[in-house]
Amino acid sequence: MCMLRDPRTGDYSIIVETKDATAPQTVRITLPKGLSRNSLCVWLSNEREQFVRQGDLSPRGGTLTLDLESGSVYSFSTTRGQVKGAFEDIPSSKAFPFPYEDTFEQYTRPEDYGYLPHYLADLIGCFELTQRPDHRGRCIRQTVSEHTLSWAPEWHHYTILGDVQWQDYEVSADVYLNPGDEAGVMGRLCDVGSGYGIWAKGYYLKLDDRGKCTLVLTRGRPNPREPIGDAEQQAAILARKDVERGGEYTLAEVTLPSVSACQWRNLRLRFEGDTVTGYVDGEEVLQAESGHYTHGMAGLVAPLQEKKVSTPYFDNLRVVPL
Repeated sequence: MCMLRDPRTGDYSIIVETKDATAPQTVRITLPKGLSRNSLCVWLSNEREQFVRQGDLSPRGGTLTLDLESGSVYSFSTTRGQVKGAFEDIPSSKAFPFPYEDTFEQYTRPEDYGYLPHYLADLIGCFELTQRPDHRGRCIRQTVSEHTLSWAPEWHHYTILGDVQWQDYEVSADVYLNPGDEAGVMGRLCDVGSGYGIWAKGYYLKLDDRGKCTLVLTRGRPNPREPIGDAEQQAAILARKDVERGGEYTLAEVTLPSVSACQWRNLRLRFEGDTVTGYVDGEEVLQAESGHYTHGMAGLVAPLQEKKVSTPYFDNLRVVPL
């Protein structure tokens, strides 16, 4: 059993599972002070049916009495408005805005958005709205500073946006590197893993605080045929047709002596056919020929290091077609 509560309103939700129970049972819960005494809606899920609304349940004298069947999951909540599979006025599907730009200045109260900007989808890490370190407006920052305790293989912290059908375009962003940080922009992302690990397939341009700039081809998990995870995951791995060797490959690199920590720098990654070009502050610094991936989404990356997780800042994100 687990309980979630809203300290502002006293509303709460309880989830109870009875997978290992051998018979129906009655459970009584004494509600702590501060929790709502309103009635609760009840939803039942089992192997035959999922999220079926039951009759409401009301606490009596500060106590909830729950009659539970075995092999089930129950959801109880004092909130209302939940529905299953019935939504009105669903907008029709349309292409992602292209070109796209976000300065992050429109989020005047970041807390109203959960500190998360629209359209960015974090694969690992957390790219949150915050103040720029120079106090000149808003930006986003990768805020997770520790390695994850993950049940799956760890990779870089990154976030994605856009349309998997994008082909020739430029993605750019201003980056601010704390001491020891790396930061980058990503493009032509066409795969983000199978769930057991989040290795991406695509390209990224990264810069570190010592001026080392690297153009990277990432081809997913190093051994995509390795049977890992549970039985369902292993079956999915064995059914995949892409049997190429994965891993990361450096296409080009250069060191820029003028770059150091605690500076804003602009990174731009350009895709035109098989030509991939990297720019720093508007100047071309790297170029390579690679037709490995021809289309995909854009993103931002805070590369993972052996003993450090980078927490750089990003601002003025732009994606424009050629």
